[in-house]
Amino acid sequence: MPVHASAEQGYAAVGADYEKGRPEYAPDAVAYLLQRLGVARAGDTKRVVDLAAGTGKFTRALRNAGINPVAVEPVAHMRDTLAATTPGVEIVDGTAEAMPFGDGSTDAVIVAQAFHWFDGAKALAEIHRVLKPLGSLGLVWNGVDRSVDWLDAIWTEVDALRDDTPHAWTYAWSEAFSATTDFSPLISATFRHDQPTDRDGLVARVASISFIARGSQESRDALIAHVRNVVNDAQLPEHFVLPYNCYLHWCRAV
Repeated sequence: MPVHASAEQGYAAVGADYEKGRPEYAPDAVAYLLQRLGVARAGDTKRVVDLAAGTGKFTRALRNAGINPVAVEPVAHMRDTLAATTPGVEIVDGTAEAMPFGDGSTDAVIVAQAFHWFDGAKALAEIHRVLKPLGSLGLVWNGVDRSVDWLDAIWTEVDALRDDTPHAWTYAWSEAFSATTDFSPLISATFRHDQPTDRDGLVARVASISFIARGSQESRDALIAHVRNVVNDAQLPEHFVLPYNCYLHWCRAV
């Protein structure tokens, strides 16, 4: 399946903004998920795939937890950024619907910030193919906490620019899990995760959104001006905390 145009075009040149603006993953959330997937402290003894690895944010979280993952990423610019930021990691070109791995060759597949991009049914069939019997699948999303007024004011303007780009928070991606018989039901958990950042970091976070990056320069400039106005109105200091929730979901192949 081709990569969605918004991802292919939007992520074609925003690696630096993605690295600067996107949050890391809370170590306690990562450790919790790895335990549930049965690969905690696996080292080199189990094969863990970081699917749609992007610039390597979650790849590095896995390494910090003692995992040496294989990173799969379809967008060349993101692969290049990943190689530069995370030396020594194995990186392969592939999509969720077509991975370059043999049948039953993988202990766990983890998808951070990306399953909503996939053709859910085809992706689950392909993930099931590469997993060993009773292998595990984990999903992770960092989501900004829109209960914070100033943050909701920014993301309301972001949403107004959204086109047909899929996103996690409709939970349309979960329909594939309801329909499949290849996996056990999803189990979920949520962790709080606050990201230290600054004004430029917040601008980079917004600029790294795929449909913002591929939009017109005029619309990007207007949105960035709005971000800076909201920050000024909220009287935020130069350095502040960007509040997130980290959402975890996991299941096993059956």
